[in-house]
Amino acid sequence: MDLHVPGPALGRSNGSSSRLLWLALGALLATALPLAIDVIHYWQFEHHELAPIAVGRDWPLETSGVKPDKVLEGHPTFLTYVYARSQDVASWSGVWECKGPTKARFVYTLDETVYVLEGSANIEYDGVVHALHPGSVAFFPAGSTATWDVPERIKKSFVLSNPGRLKRWARRLFFSYPKRAE
Repeated sequence: MDLHVPGPALGRSNGSSSRLLWLALGALLATALPLAIDVIHYWQFEHHELAPIAVGRDWPLETSGVKPDKVLEGHPTFLTYVYARSQDVASWSGVWECKGPTKARFVYTLDETVYVLEGSANIEYDGVVHALHPGSVAFFPAGSTATWDVPERIKKSFVLSNPGRLKRWARRLFFSYPKRAE
């Protein structure tokens, strides 16, 4: 008596298990490939920049150019050091110092959050003057304008980030800010 079981013969596939295997392999590659690219990019670019910071190394501030039309009074010296950038360069962090006395007007093209480390400044923002001193935190949304009056010097840590078009649009629509420069 010959027993016959319907379906594919042993060792043969009807194609569905083969397709499932290829689908699983494709999903694995789709997940692993971007991760591998990020790891390689990190190792080539960011690892070498960030690794020394983890050991508490001092980095000298470098002279940074500020367009002369921003300076309203005085002959200030601006120093900066950027110590971290995101892979897509949408955000970065650093330290900035201004040696005055001076008065300067800045139009923010990116969101900026600052933490004052040393010195002081009086910031005129949206018609109100705010005194910044060590420990002060301030936020300036992209598109806003502020006038900095630095009596002697100020040193701050900063984080710049690009809010993107959707967030800028939502701010204007729902929150009426930032106020436009006149």
